[in-house]
Amino acid sequence: MSTQHKTSTFVQHQLDAKLRVAVPSDWRPAEGEVLRLMATELHGKPVVRAYFSKAYERKLHEIENLPRFEGQPAQRDAARRYFKSHCHRVEINSQGKLTIPKSLADHAGLPQPGKVCLEYTEDEFIEILNEENHDAMLAKQAAELSQFKDLFSIG
Repeated sequence: MSTQHKTSTFVQHQLDAKLRVAVPSDWRPAEGEVLRLMATELHGKPVVRAYFSKAYERKLHEIENLPRFEGQPAQRDAARRYFKSHCHRVEINSQGKLTIPKSLADHAGLPQPGKVCLEYTEDEFIEILNEENHDAMLAKQAAELSQFKDLFSIG
């Protein structure tokens, strides 16, 4: 089984008063593709995650095949329903903007309006978070990765 590594990049954009944020053109899914937005956490910080269709379907498949649900179809079905019910269907509009439901913006502490950070993981999802949480997340990642500097001769 091979592991495919995904690249991750981030940008800062303005979230307008109608809770719309511009998505960089090279990050956008195919026209008409539905994204699924979900409130979640990343490194202990609240974020809004926008799943691309293939990643959403993969997540449903993962739930379907979790060993903990072996022989327990009712629990498996409940987990799938839970995941699906917490995802909001959205599309990026013709101007390249994504509208975030207010409940999700509130969960992530997004300024309304204000500057937000978007982090893109290639063909998987876009995560949207406020600047403070993004900075804290980057600091935590740097601290976690610093233990490996000696492996790569990084000064």
